[in-house]
Amino acid sequence: MMSKSYSDNLLEADIQRTHLQERLKEASYDYHSNLLRLLDEKKHSGKKDMRLWEDTISGFQTCVALNNHIIEKSFSIAKTQLQEAFEKSGLFVEAVEEDG
Repeated sequence: MMSKSYSDNLLEADIQRTHLQERLKEASYDYHSNLLRLLDEKKHSGKKDMRLWEDTISGFQTCVALNNHIIEKSFSIAKTQLQEAFEKSGLFVEAVEEDG
């Protein structure tokens, strides 16, 4: 049987995923802004601003890490939803009883 904790867990996971997506939007904006500044600087002045270079690299790493967390959270949500669907259908219980 589905418990209230399933619904609560799904809601919490969805909220966490939404927060991660918002953080990714912010991080992506910062990364792309730094990247454009870096490219403009290289094209027009030729000077090397190592701090801007490091900030751009760090921003890219942050975007990749946040995207990875979003994917992991989405898979976790999908797994929970599938488990819940199987339990509601009774197929999961029957399969476990046959194996046991």
